[in-house]
Amino acid sequence: MKLLIMKRIAYAFILLAFIVCGAQAYVITFDMPTEINLGDSLVLEGTSNIPPGNSLEIVLYTQDMQKNKIGTYPFTIQTDGVWRVDIPTSKLDAGK
Repeated sequence: MKLLIMKRIAYAFILLAFIVCGAQAYVITFDMPTEINLGDSLVLEGTSNIPPGNSLEIVLYTQDMQKNKIGTYPFTIQTDGVWRVDIPTSKLDAGK
């Protein structure tokens, strides 16, 4: 009987630990224009809680469902959590 009560208390503490310990995930947000002219740079910029100094990549594909890769564009999270990448569009096809 005592062992059963101790097990229930232990299970209750384990469950409580899972409830109290919240999960935290990295988040990256960005803004971009809805339209740009061919030849203008596509500017993507945003913020993140990813530790500063981490480098990431944005990979662009064509709009058709063929998975044709346009390019890979690296960027680094700055000390204030801000990031920015400029993607040239002069060599792209309009509407793609």
